[in-house]
Parts: sequence; C-alpha cells; structure tokens
Amino acid sequence: MPIPALFNAEPTPPTCETAGSFDFEDTFPNVSVSVTPTYDGPGVYTLTITAENGATFPDGTTTKTRVITVAGALGFQSTNPAAPCYRAETPTPTPTPTPTPTPTPTPTPTPTPTALNVGVLAPICDGDVPKLRYDITVPGSTATTVTITWLNPGGADVVYADQPLSGTVNWPGAVVVNGRGVDWPGWTQLTDGTWVEGDEFDWVRPSVQVLFQVNPEATVTVAYPPSSPSCLTNPVLSAEQLSVTGTETGPTLAIAAGLVAAGVAVLGGLTWLRRRQSGVE
Repeated sequence: MPIPALFNAEPTPPTCETAGSFDFEDTFPNVSVSVTPTYDGPGVYTLTITAENGATFPDGTTTKTRVITVAGALGFQSTNPAAPCYRAETPTPTPTPTPTPTPTPTPTPTPTPTALNVGVLAPICDGDVPKLRYDITVPGSTATTVTITWLNPGGADVVYADQPLSGTVNWPGAVVVNGRGVDWPGWTQLTDGTWVEGDEFDWVRPSVQVLFQVNPEATVTVAYPPSSPSCLTNPVLSAEQLSVTGTETGPTLAIAAGLVAAGVAVLGGLTWLRRRQSGVE
C-alpha cells in the first residue's frame, strides 16, 4: 500500500500597507519542496514538490509543480470611499494671506436738502386771456422743468408737465384764437351769442390751488385775474344779462385796473398755461 505524500502552500494575501508573503509548511511528511526563483518578496514563483520515502501522491505520481503569485501591497486610494484601502487625502493647508489694510472710506457728504422757491407768482390778463406768471428756483437741483398741477377739489386735476422753471401759462378753461381770448373759465356761450355763468372750469375761480413739482414741491393758492379796461378775463354781458346776474361791469373793471397795477407785485408769482379746446360759433 503506497504511503501518501501531503503538501499545502498558499501565499498570504496582501494588505493596504503590506505585501503578501510566501507562507508554506515545509514539514509535510514524505515531501521536499524547491522554489524557483529564490523567494524575494512579491512576484511569481514555481514550486516543485517531490514525494520521498516511497510515498506517492493520490494520483500515483511522485512529482508535482505549482505556480503561485505573491502580490504586492494594495496601497491606499482616495477616489472611492466604498472601495478597499480608501484613505481621504489630507488637504494641503492654504497659506493664510496677509490681510490687505482696509483703506479709510471717504466720508459721503450729507446732501443739502433742496427747497422749491416760488419767486414770482402773479395772475395777469394778457390779450383778454387770464394767465399765471411764475418763477421757480430749486437750490441744489439740476432740474430744468417743473410740473404744474391745478388742483380740482371735485374732479380731475389739470396738469401741465415739463414746463420751464419760469414762464407764463394760460388759466385752465381759457380758449385763445389768434392770440386773443374768446372763452373764459366759468362761462358758457349759448348759440344766440349770449353768455351764461357755469362750465366745467368753475372750480378755477375765484381762486384755485396750484401744485408745483420739481422734487421737492410746493402748493400755493392763486386768485383769478380780474378784468381791466384794456383786458378782459370775463365775457362782455348785455344790460339784460347784467340785471339778471347782478354783475356791475363798470365798477368791476375799475377795481380790476387797480388790482392789476398793485396786486401783481404783492402776489409775486407764477403763471400757468393751459388751452381748452372747444367749438366757437
């Protein structure tokens, strides 16, 4: 009966830091082992196992060869946390930059509040047209125009936008034809040529509030300019109409002349322009 020859040789697996090794038991009975090439760390080796002392391997042979591979260390990787031998890279510390001195900010000057000054404000009559003369100053502002709004207490305001800072504007409701007034606010001409009091501009007389807006703004109250012997701000009424309305044209014109002479300087002011378009028979 043959004597069995026994042998086992398995390389030790590598680790992340350590290479594998050639680890075999050389005390198996009845065998001798030779390694080619001589073992010297990771690499490929051929083992020759020879049965001795009349022993044989289970298949009846007396010599066997076996090739084994001893692997090197696996090494660490930093790209896949789920894979073996992962080790996060230690970031290279970023040098702390030398701070740049913060310059002292230039103080922002406090803007001087602007104010809107209505320097001249005078209701006048010119060519039978009621007008408002004005002169606006706004210290500290580069604005060149003003918005003039006639404030209607019971309806839509009348707005003159983008007017020069000084000038003359027509009273709302005044109608001018060929440079002469032909219709006046607060009056309506009937088809027979007679005039009756009342129209959509009743609210601008005897006085009205006017808002001047540049940024900032100012609101002033201006009086409707009276008629004079040389300039009408109302239609001429017949004797019958005067008796009905109670209007006394003569005294009114006489008083108006005095107001135009003395009142313009007192009011000091501003003139507004707006033309009302309406049919004239």
